[in-house]
Amino acid sequence: VGTTEEKIRIGYVVHVTGIEFTAIVEDGAQDAAADYGVELVFTGPPATDNAAQIAEFDALLETDLDGIVFIAGDPAVWAEPVQRAKNKGIVVLTADTDAPETDRDAFFGVDAVGLGRTLGEQVRSLIGDTGKIVLGVCVIGPESHVLRERGFRSAFEGTSVEFVGPYET
Repeated sequence: VGTTEEKIRIGYVVHVTGIEFTAIVEDGAQDAAADYGVELVFTGPPATDNAAQIAEFDALLETDLDGIVFIAGDPAVWAEPVQRAKNKGIVVLTADTDAPETDRDAFFGVDAVGLGRTLGEQVRSLIGDTGKIVLGVCVIGPESHVLRERGFRSAFEGTSVEFVGPYET
């Protein structure tokens, strides 16, 4: 008689649902969960709202989770929620936007400043050192967006390029 292993259960809490970025994240996470036989619960608030995101996070902590992943829209508000998860023995990961001052187990994502700088360098190679650039982001506020913008702008240091925005697109 064979034994059955319990399925690993992971929660994933994004900073906002209903935008293309998080729809792509959800599709990829659900595909990976299916590939590895993991149960994934994907959630987040319909608008950027730290308190609502933390409430979703805390609600998942009341279920039987092995791990939880979250995108830290505002890293400064996550120390206590992460500690609550750790106190329950849940593995905690951050994605896209890190919360390095928390007790999270790991971060996976990109160097947001470096990514922005690379994009800025590409744009600068196309437009040169003069002109006006209108900046747009899908959601204003998350630290990863602020860092990407900082990197993008750094590629134009010493030029006369004017920036407008960022605007939520």
